[in-house]
Amino acid sequence: MNLRVLVATMLSAAAASLSSAWGQAAHVHSFLPSARSTGIDSPVTFFLAVANSGDSALSGCSIAPERFASTIPTPAFLDVIERDASGALIDGTRFQPFTLDVGQTRHFLVSLQGSRGDADNPFFQTSDVVSYNDRVRIVCTDAASSSIVETTRNAASRMTYLGFADREPPDLISIMATPSGDGVIRIDPATGRGVASVAAVNIGAPADFELTADSIGEVGIRACRSDASGLCLEPRSDVLIFHLDRDETAYFSIVVDDRAGSRIPFAPDVARLNINFQEVTEVDRGAFAATSAALVDSGPALSASQLTGQWRSGNRISDRSLILLSDNRYAVFGIATDAGSISTSLVQTGTYRVVSEGSGFRITGTADAAFGVATPGLDATVRADGLMRFTVGTAVNVYRAALTDSDFPATVSGEFRASSIRQNSGTGGDPALPTLTLSPDGTVTGRFVEDRRLYEDFGVSCGISGSLSGTVELTQCNNPGTHRAFLYPIEDSRDSSKIVAAYLRLESARSTHHIYLFSTDLPE
Repeated sequence: MNLRVLVATMLSAAAASLSSAWGQAAHVHSFLPSARSTGIDSPVTFFLAVANSGDSALSGCSIAPERFASTIPTPAFLDVIERDASGALIDGTRFQPFTLDVGQTRHFLVSLQGSRGDADNPFFQTSDVVSYNDRVRIVCTDAASSSIVETTRNAASRMTYLGFADREPPDLISIMATPSGDGVIRIDPATGRGVASVAAVNIGAPADFELTADSIGEVGIRACRSDASGLCLEPRSDVLIFHLDRDETAYFSIVVDDRAGSRIPFAPDVARLNINFQEVTEVDRGAFAATSAALVDSGPALSASQLTGQWRSGNRISDRSLILLSDNRYAVFGIATDAGSISTSLVQTGTYRVVSEGSGFRITGTADAAFGVATPGLDATVRADGLMRFTVGTAVNVYRAALTDSDFPATVSGEFRASSIRQNSGTGGDPALPTLTLSPDGTVTGRFVEDRRLYEDFGVSCGISGSLSGTVELTQCNNPGTHRAFLYPIEDSRDSSKIVAAYLRLESARSTHHIYLFSTDLPE
């Protein structure tokens, strides 16, 4: 499939979904492919589409580097040039401002290049691989209000670019095609199944790769290596390992099964299927490539009993994850997942209630006292097609989300690395952390880090034992004694058989501990 056509159809779908009353933005963009890896001295190109789905024309638009703090590396922009409907480059458009009429989409070729100096700069702490993720900024002037507007970032607009300073990595360019030819995988309500095909060519060093898939939407995803016509050459699996030489092309057949039998909303900025290619290597960080397509299922509408589980506002890297538990407790987290590792930060916990509203539902929540009695709680609306829009706390952001996991295991059990850290600071599954054990009957024993600096300097940790359904006893802590326990799941395993990340809050009259738990089964 022509790459420009695939980008255009994907953006058209995203723009259409955002133009509704539930729309979050009128100015959107998308990259294809969504991830590449190259030597840091080698230029890398992406196809970029920019669309205006609002009701006002845009002028003076520009595409430029997104410069964050001085401690975050930014690639050089070698070229930004527009492409016409045939895919040809348009003379005289290099680095030129452009306009976007209402409903218009324009297409560009963007060429970037990292710097070896970024890898050597101690402020960046990048070692031999520099991550230039989402370093493109697109701004325009709204013709009606004369205000400056910027394209909205969402699951369709993310771009990953890894620059390798110590070696030539494999560089996989991947695209996904759908039967409808518009970049949307439509699950047949009668069979609960949708299909797609993926082509990937390696223009870098030979390497072994692992293919995995992730999605917003409660689906099962299986893939096989295929021939160019889509005929499987091997049995389907949720993970594939394969080798590609330089300039070798591989084809894959993708099958998506809707396990829940419920709707996945048509919201290409939220509900997407990602196909990820991770290099299998002994080095610290391997090359990465990815492509994606929108995912929709027009099956039965959600019922009130199907609202519990995990709702996410994005995938691969999630802006927000909302957990609705069956006992009417909720938790909101910021979550990032990358190659099996998880980092997370707590936003808010509380209790919620559900009422019917039109053909959908309204969910209102009250924040727990730990967040302040005047702090706004959860406010969410769920449409009949399964698209949620929610706000939480004092944040002005409105998140669009879809149900991605309703079959969390009923209990949280196993061995977990545990650390009590400041709210919102986030952490990962550090192998140096002490562990605690959660039993299926709800008992907990072990140790956790109360103060990271005291633990690193003196090995000081806090003991815990008791029942998660009642109270626990803390020993050798700054604030020992009896505490009430509140446990919230964050993420489950790929097969939904166990919880791999959770949040535990311990409260007493004198103190509150925020403890993040990461399964010892996760990669270190």
